[in-house]
Amino acid sequence: MMLETLAQRVLPPQVYEAMRGWRARFVPKGSSRDRLAGAVLWSGIAVAISNAAGLAIGVALARLLGREGYGEVGVIVASCTVFTQLGGLGLGLTAAKYTAQMRSVDPASVGRFLGGILLLAGLSSLVVALVVMLFAPQLAVVLNRPSLVTALRFAGVVLFIQGFDSVQMSILAGYEAFAALARVVLLRILINVPATVLGAYVYGLDGVVWAMILSSLFAAGFHRAALTSIFSRENVSIRYAVNLAMLRPLWEFSLPAFLTTVVTLVAMWGVNALLVNQPDGYFQMGLFNAANQWRALGTFIPNVFNPATFSIQSNLFATNRGSYHRSVIGNLVVQATVAAAVAILLSVLSPYLMRLYGPQFQGAAEVLVLLALGWFLVVPTGVFWSAATSRDQAWSNFLFIAIGAACQFALAKALVAGGARGIALALLYAGLIQVGLQGIHYYVTRHRDRARDVQTG
Repeated sequence: MMLETLAQRVLPPQVYEAMRGWRARFVPKGSSRDRLAGAVLWSGIAVAISNAAGLAIGVALARLLGREGYGEVGVIVASCTVFTQLGGLGLGLTAAKYTAQMRSVDPASVGRFLGGILLLAGLSSLVVALVVMLFAPQLAVVLNRPSLVTALRFAGVVLFIQGFDSVQMSILAGYEAFAALARVVLLRILINVPATVLGAYVYGLDGVVWAMILSSLFAAGFHRAALTSIFSRENVSIRYAVNLAMLRPLWEFSLPAFLTTVVTLVAMWGVNALLVNQPDGYFQMGLFNAANQWRALGTFIPNVFNPATFSIQSNLFATNRGSYHRSVIGNLVVQATVAAAVAILLSVLSPYLMRLYGPQFQGAAEVLVLLALGWFLVVPTGVFWSAATSRDQAWSNFLFIAIGAACQFALAKALVAGGARGIALALLYAGLIQVGLQGIHYYVTRHRDRARDVQTG
């Protein structure tokens, strides 16, 4: 509605009326296409703003801290990502799916369930944060950098806040509140960009982590305010208690999602540890981190589409299998087409993009090309993951992703002597294996659905 009002103000009347006619014809209000278009639009705005800010911060940090210091930032960010997801216990996926399916059917049940999910998320994130703070010296030894102890302890605060807030964001996605999520992204960036650059300039790595704490606190507060407004509008009363009714969805969705996250992120964290323990490991990590900064652009399309389509596909699977499968195939075709263009663009521009980071980062151009090819594989991986999870096959997802993560770590161990380039090759080969397995699984399940539809006539 906000965008429609803006368009009416700035466009000539004839153009605006023509656009309204096209919209009514191709995207009728209230239809699945209308819901998907709105979700994708706001999700796209949020991801685009976030990615642009992340790239700008990355270039600034690389120039302020140098290649080795930037490698340390990459290790701390990767560690926060790993332990935040561990603390989340896969609860965000369950919250989004349950909210999407039950919000219109049983608001009272939603309030009880989400209260329990938020309580568990807070407790589990707190436990993981305390463990990271306590064992920070040991983690720093594994990362071949004893000087990272203080930063790792501060990072424990970050992962506690982000672990809890990730569930709040999942609930907002379940309510299809993508406009609210986009607004919070913009507000967070207004705080994060100046705080991070100033913190790095004055205090180095510790200043970067303090900026992460500040921006995470603001984001969590903004998300809470958005949730409070939605709960009031939907007459949802949150009860912070855990009950036995939660056990089934926790088993069907949270546990496999948690295990999927564990094997994926721990494998990637292990890959980082392998790299930094090589000769000149942190220099190589700096190269890899500079190239990997462009993952934001390489995975832009799946990051926009998949959160938006998951809630809608969960609903379609329960109501219309034909529309469900059409949405999966359409989603795959659209994403793959655009992602291929992005991967080609990144490959062609890789020498010029790496020059932005300074002369020390010229060797990262080839790494960026290999990573761009691997990011293209993220598209089918994400589409098949969303399709399987929306049809209650989260355990199947866990199996395929665990195989991919195991291949990733094994290949990285074999190729790590090649530095950042070897790690990029390992990620590419592991992605090919995982996508092949997921594609076969989707083809089999689609064939079964069609056969069942024929039988039930």
